[in-house]
Amino acid sequence: MRKAAQEFEALMLAQMFDHMFKGLETNTLFGGGHAESIYRSFLMQTIGEAVAESGGIGIAELIHRDMARAYGAANSGEWG
Repeated sequence: MRKAAQEFEALMLAQMFDHMFKGLETNTLFGGGHAESIYRSFLMQTIGEAVAESGGIGIAELIHRDMARAYGAANSGEWG
């Protein structure tokens, strides 16, 4: 469950970073284009994963705690 929560946080962070960097203009030396947009997508994904693995912003911990609580409730018969 912890790994799934961390992967979810990495995905959310990657999306957040992608929106943050959309406003940056590309360097005319490299020209931008389709290849740059693909590379930038991979870069944002990698940055999101790195931030999540180094502790993130707390989303993974909250999700993990809620999943553990829900799983415990389901196993104890509280969910009917």
